[in-house]
Amino acid sequence: MSSLATQNKKQMKKPITKTMRLLMLAITLYTGKAFAQQALEQAPMIMEYALKDAPIIIEGTIIDVKKVEVVYSPKTSKNVYGKYYFLYTLKPTASFKGSTSAKQLYTFLTENEDFAFDENGNSGPPNIEPSGGWGYLTPINHGIFFLSNPVVVPELAKQYIDSKNTYVLYHNGIEYGKGKRQETIDKLKAETGLSPKWKHDEIQYPIVPVEKKKTSINQNSLPKIQSNYAATRALLMAERAARTSNPNKTASTNDITFTFANAQQTGTTQKYFEFDIMASANTSATFFDNGFFDITYDSLAFGTNIYSAGNLVVSAGAGFPSPSYIDPQTNTQDNSSISNYVSVIFGTDHSQSSFTRNVVPTTPVQMLHFKIKLLDCTHSVDINFAGTGFTGSFCSYANSANAPASNLPDYDNVNYPPVGLSNTYCTRSITYFTPTVYPGYYYPGCASNNARLTIQGTGFGNVKGSGNVYLKNADNGGASYLPLNYYDIKSWTDTQIDINVPSLIDSIPGKPCPGSGNFYVKTNSGDSIIAGPITMPYAITNNTHVNPYDKVRLDLADINHLGGYTFYMDTSITHYSPLLVPMIKKAMKDWTCKTGINIRLSDTLKFIHASINDGISMIYIDPTVLPTGALAVTQPRTSYCGSNTGYYEIAKEFDIQI
Repeated sequence: MSSLATQNKKQMKKPITKTMRLLMLAITLYTGKAFAQQALEQAPMIMEYALKDAPIIIEGTIIDVKKVEVVYSPKTSKNVYGKYYFLYTLKPTASFKGSTSAKQLYTFLTENEDFAFDENGNSGPPNIEPSGGWGYLTPINHGIFFLSNPVVVPELAKQYIDSKNTYVLYHNGIEYGKGKRQETIDKLKAETGLSPKWKHDEIQYPIVPVEKKKTSINQNSLPKIQSNYAATRALLMAERAARTSNPNKTASTNDITFTFANAQQTGTTQKYFEFDIMASANTSATFFDNGFFDITYDSLAFGTNIYSAGNLVVSAGAGFPSPSYIDPQTNTQDNSSISNYVSVIFGTDHSQSSFTRNVVPTTPVQMLHFKIKLLDCTHSVDINFAGTGFTGSFCSYANSANAPASNLPDYDNVNYPPVGLSNTYCTRSITYFTPTVYPGYYYPGCASNNARLTIQGTGFGNVKGSGNVYLKNADNGGASYLPLNYYDIKSWTDTQIDINVPSLIDSIPGKPCPGSGNFYVKTNSGDSIIAGPITMPYAITNNTHVNPYDKVRLDLADINHLGGYTFYMDTSITHYSPLLVPMIKKAMKDWTCKTGINIRLSDTLKFIHASINDGISMIYIDPTVLPTGALAVTQPRTSYCGSNTGYYEIAKEFDIQI
């Protein structure tokens, strides 16, 4: 494609005003892949690519077209150049693939032709790319369309583009006329297995062509550009569109190669993954000017949208220092459609009046350094270059360190490594756990927390998320595991988990108690690590306090003013069998010796026959109402009291049914 500035001035057009200049920053965010239009007989080749890359395949009718003139040239330029775009509105009639709705319209963007005006307003003839060139699509009128997922519309464009339903056209599509629709759909199903998920059969043929409308933009209503990344990307695309034949290009072939190097994990409590992008050339005659890098990564290892989340730092390498080159951190951006995809533009600032570019040597030199916060080091980092066919076309150089920024040549070949980084820096393991734990022991202010379970190891993940710790269920003899309540886990890092083990899990019916045996840790990513056994000799009763939520330890108190509790036997004991009296006295004595609790048994009999809240600790007999398999049931009566350190629960009485 020859330069428009040097062509004959045969056509006269009104020059594009400066009101259109900012629009290029919005439109350049929408460019996407495209494939040449092919006949229906070539459908298998179409499907091979379109099925792979197009998330949405939909039948529809073009009902509106808007032509937009976009200026690429900088405001300071005397010459004005740019490109025509078309915004098409599609009314869907059937869906073959993707999440679609028959009730919405779909807007997509295509490029059409370049234009250029000199400082006097004279223009060269439009230079139209051949059909099928990158981004130059002439869509069909009615048929099957191949679309991207919805793209995020910048603020600049929202006044004339549907910000919710704007797409990129992947393929010119498959067109059919009157009487050919069903034949085409049948062929598509036979060759690809796709058939309409919903359709409207009332479509009439042929479709009447629509009128092309021209839009205009009011510069006063446009907000200022906030993204340095968007401005730089637009500038790169504009400059590339302008440099079609280049008098500064040398006769030899100039290539550049990018590789990954120096991958390592750093940090202790918080771990990071760091690596370099290295650059080398086939000659020592090129001075690096600008490059464009798309990087994908594993979201389980790093999370998503790592730049917006503040988890990514990109800095210039030793071979390309500032102030020669712009800080790459300011020209980094997450991909709006793919959450594990980040883009970095790195190069000189073309607004400078002079340059001190660095030569690209024939041996690899550090160009960029990446430092990413690791959220889960047990997953492969899976760092790869992406979209190299696109980004490689925006890699330019100069023939000298201080060459002007205009009309710089592209590298002839931009090479990338065939494989990326797939390092895994730690495995999941449990290296230590507290061997003996007493569930329910904790109370606010206790000096020795015997309920604390500490688990140490690697690979737990720095984010708990849906992760949990599972302990044996003491209430069924360890036949199942109990997930802890969120309140029980006090801290969670990649290397240590701290837990106050309770004596009840109140999210499970019956509020079972954790017990001795093996346990396992389940991470936020769903992986599990098992260890054990833990010994839990006994548990101290907890009760749930609702507001504020807490699991409160049930403590004993000096209720009888003799240092503990006095129990009374009910007359139901002697009525059932007088022989029970000496047996109960012996059991109470043994209980006192074993537990160290100050318990007394009165010789006075009471006539109560039931468990009631009366402040009297009773032992009574009623074997007919005991739960199946139970030898006895103890019913405590409690009261709460609060302090600056938390809530306490005191046992006022115990009624024991045997």
